[in-house]
Amino acid sequence: GPREVKVKKDKINVYDIVCHSDKYPNIGFSLCRHESKDEAKSRFQLFKDIPLLLTIDRDLCNQGNLQAICDALRQNESLSPAHLAVQLELRNVLQHQTLDEMLNVQDKDGITPAMLAVQKKNEFALKHLALKNADFSLMDSKRNNVFHFAALSSKEIIEILGERPQLLQE
Repeated sequence: GPREVKVKKDKINVYDIVCHSDKYPNIGFSLCRHESKDEAKSRFQLFKDIPLLLTIDRDLCNQGNLQAICDALRQNESLSPAHLAVQLELRNVLQHQTLDEMLNVQDKDGITPAMLAVQKKNEFALKHLALKNADFSLMDSKRNNVFHFAALSSKEIIEILGERPQLLQE
């Protein structure tokens, strides 16, 4: 909610988005602060999935991890929790069954968590997504699929994709 801050004898409302966790009951982490109520609401909506991530992995509730999550969401507001797990290498989050229904979610550019795993050369994430039968045939807005991204990645990534030969025939 709003709180008053005195600035050169003028009063202004400031809206804070604060994250609390049962891991640290006496500590709140400020995710952002805005003078505009509308901007604060917009940021609140942007950060809506942070509680889910913290529910899955309570160890994420620290300044460094929360900053990384907020920075990633500011860079790309359409990232799903599965995208965040891949991008930030959050293994515990990625492996949680709650994310199983999000493994094929596409961001605003059509990028799936699997495409992101290939781009980031995140072998662990790609193996997990393959094991969970993520759809590697989905295309982004430029009509590229996981295999197009793999062409620019590494030998290890291509080998992981090669372990699913049925995909190569699609």
